[in-house]
This record gives sequence, C-alpha cells and structure tokens, in this order.
Amino acid sequence: MKIKIKDIKNKTEEELDKIFEQAFNDKVTNLDLSSNNLTELSISLTVNITVLKTLQKLNLSRNSLTTLPVYLTSLRNLKKIVVEGNPLISPPKEILQAGTKAILDYLRKPISQRELLRIIKEGQKNKIQVLDLSKRAIRKLPTEIGRLKSLKVLKLRQNHLSSLPETFGSLVNLKVLYLGDNRFASFPVEILKLHKLEVLDLGGNSLKKLPSDIKYMFNLKELDLAGCDLISLPQEIVELGNLEILSLCFNNLKRVPREISQMENLEELDLSHNQFKKGE
Repeated sequence: MKIKIKDIKNKTEEELDKIFEQAFNDKVTNLDLSSNNLTELSISLTVNITVLKTLQKLNLSRNSLTTLPVYLTSLRNLKKIVVEGNPLISPPKEILQAGTKAILDYLRKPISQRELLRIIKEGQKNKIQVLDLSKRAIRKLPTEIGRLKSLKVLKLRQNHLSSLPETFGSLVNLKVLYLGDNRFASFPVEILKLHKLEVLDLGGNSLKKLPSDIKYMFNLKELDLAGCDLISLPQEIVELGNLEILSLCFNNLKRVPREISQMENLEELDLSHNQFKKGE
C-alpha cells in the first residue's frame, strides 16, 4: 500500500501523528514525501517514519535535504530510498549513485575525521543551513566546523563528544543546536557565544552545574537539561526572559530559584524526578 503526504510543513504534529498511525495500521510499504520543501527530517517526523516497520520504499525526492538521518537504518525492510533533487552532501555522490544498500551501509558506519572535513568543505561551499550528524560516533569536531557561517540548525545528538573546538563560537547564525546524549562533563562554554540560539538540547550529559553567564543566551526559547546530574541552578537562569520551554527532569536538584515560576514567557517547566523534599 502507498501513501503520499503533501504540504507537511503546514500540518501540526497531531495531524501527522494521525496520518502515520493510519499508515502503521494499514501496513504501508511505500511512503512518498516528495516535493515538500523539507530542509530536514524533524525528530517527530523521523520517529513517525521509523515506526513503519513494513516500509519498503521511501521517496524523499525534490526536497531541500542536505543530510540523511542515521535513524533510517532501523527500517529493516527498506529496499529503496529515492533522494533525487536534494542538495545532499552526506552521503556523498558516489554513495548515492551506488543505491539504497550503499546509502544504509554508509549511515551505519562511524564517520571519520576525513569524511567530516569533506562534509564541512561541501557545506561551506553550498552555504548549508541545516546539518544532521547525529549518532555517527563522532568523538571530536575539527576546528573547521567554525567555517559553516550559514548554519542555522546543527544536530549532533548521540555521539561521543566531550568538548567543542574554540571555533564553534563562530557559528554566529546558529538557532537550533542538539548536543543531547554525548559525553560532556561540564557545560561547553563555546556555546555562550551563540547569541542567536533559540533551541538548545544538552540533555543526557553529566554537566553537574551551569555557568552564570548562561544569562547572556537571551534569545533561548527552549532549553533541555534533562538528565544532566545537575545539583543546583544559577540564579541567573531566571534572566532568560524569552524562555518558553525548560526541561530539568531527572536531575539531582533540591531547590530552584523561586523566581523561575514567575518567568513571563515560560509555558512548560518539567521538574519531575529530582530530589525535592515534600512541601518545597
């Protein structure tokens, strides 16, 4: 059975969830997402796609994708990926030309420093705005990463990063940064230079504490610090006046600044699974 989804960008997550629930129930084998002007496969969209275990063909042609997410490798029955008409820099052209098996094999393998440098070089040349290198076993980012001045979205979740190069602060146009589930043992201060950042995910890293200078990240709207072994919060966190979503669950917090509940734009605050005493 085939299903084609049009106008994805104008659909709510709830609408997409219903479409994919029906697709799952119908055991869809052919999914067509072509011509949707997609610059990335969002986390929610990727999750919805990967639950379609009967999927054999995925059409992503005529979009604006620069990378393919590694999560596509979980589709065990996938036999065909159509990607023509995308400005892809990863996988490289020779892999794309070799077909679906070669694409999936490429996504399954850890990414080398040489391949990282090639991606950065191509990304700089093409002035890419979105780069997804999640779950590629990356241990270190080359200093050349700072050359991607046009980058607005960078996804590096589920790698082995424990530090960032000083040049990372040169990504001055970055608005969305996913660094969750890496190996940071402290807050990577290079991020503090990214004043346009609106979404920051550092969940699943053993940060233990935050720098007081986090207050200068005044454009932040979403901040994920779930599972970061935090034992305290700096008072300055309440100065993030544009913050709408703050996740602090699964930490070791015994108290938080009282003013946090008075933050004007805060819509979602998750403090579950901490060390608060009853009545506090």
